[in-house]
Amino acid sequence: MNIFFVGLSGVPYSSRACDVRLCAFANLFVKKHSVTILNRFSSKTNRANNQLADSVDVREVVEKKGASGILRILLFIWSVLKEPFLILILNHKNKIDVLHVYTGHFLDFLVYKFIGSCIKAKVIYQYVELRSAKPRRTIYHKLNAYFCDNFGAKYWDASICISNYLEEKAKNVSKDIPTIKVTPICDFSFFEGIEAKKIDEPYLLFCGSAAYFEVVQLVISSYRTSKINQQASLKLVLSGKDTKLNEIKQQYPDLEILSNLDYKELIAYYKGAIGLFIPLRDTLEDIARFPNKICEYLASYGLIITTQTGEVPYYFEDKKTAVIASVFNVESVVENLDWIADNTDKIESIKERAYQVGLSYFDLKANENRLEDFLQKVCRK
Repeated sequence: MNIFFVGLSGVPYSSRACDVRLCAFANLFVKKHSVTILNRFSSKTNRANNQLADSVDVREVVEKKGASGILRILLFIWSVLKEPFLILILNHKNKIDVLHVYTGHFLDFLVYKFIGSCIKAKVIYQYVELRSAKPRRTIYHKLNAYFCDNFGAKYWDASICISNYLEEKAKNVSKDIPTIKVTPICDFSFFEGIEAKKIDEPYLLFCGSAAYFEVVQLVISSYRTSKINQQASLKLVLSGKDTKLNEIKQQYPDLEILSNLDYKELIAYYKGAIGLFIPLRDTLEDIARFPNKICEYLASYGLIITTQTGEVPYYFEDKKTAVIASVFNVESVVENLDWIADNTDKIESIKERAYQVGLSYFDLKANENRLEDFLQKVCRK
């Protein structure tokens, strides 16, 4: 079977959550099939330390590193226009059986469905986000989000969903669409050779986007209110625009805020922490999604500090495999941080049980057979 990953640029070098997920799927598929990642245009220089198997072929529709300004925009437009023709040419050389799609644009659904029909390839969509649940600024993005979530599944032959909510959403749009739910996954063996960060004092860590300022504030306020601040420091690993990052640094000058870490260094920080924050809000956006950091935290043998939202109750039990606040507010999180401060002797056993949960559901090897069965079922349809 010949599988093409399409819809994005910079895979697997951009250090995004989607890169970790797509690497995991590509590494699974390439064990039995031919796998190509076909990137659109990206001006960024490829980074090292990706987790992609050497047998996965990575190509770019248009390749020119370092382009900026108008040239960068023109090259991106050219890559979008060129991509369908390149897929047709590559299919002529070696029949493509599956277009594995990861995109947030409804027009892409139409294009890939048309291409799939022309070359008789199945379109399998990675459904990881309810786009209409996020605030959108422009009319295009508002309309695009609406069409993606309310009509998108009609243009997929199958869907890999990250949550129960999204799986039900896909079936509501297209009743007979084949679906499979796959949690955030990563290669646990990749994490084994990375040593924990050696820092003298104990620390808690939050990794996330500066754009989710509400979550950042909750973590900081909870930490400062809890007695655990007498036992451990707090480190924030934040991504996002420089203006937002600088704003947070100015507001919290006493906290250590890191960004643009090498991926292996990030994992080392995960491994060195006594607890890893991933609080989910009681919003439709967080109910529908399942952050990829969950699998990375588990693979790092981490203590997950989260909330009883979305997919969390399906896999974790409070004080046994994670520390789970009942609601997304400071009081509830502080109560659980205080529990950690008073029960440090129980942390290792929680980490061990959580790691076993990770091996059962979140390690790519745990999903190998069921994903292969799903692929075969879709392609026979």
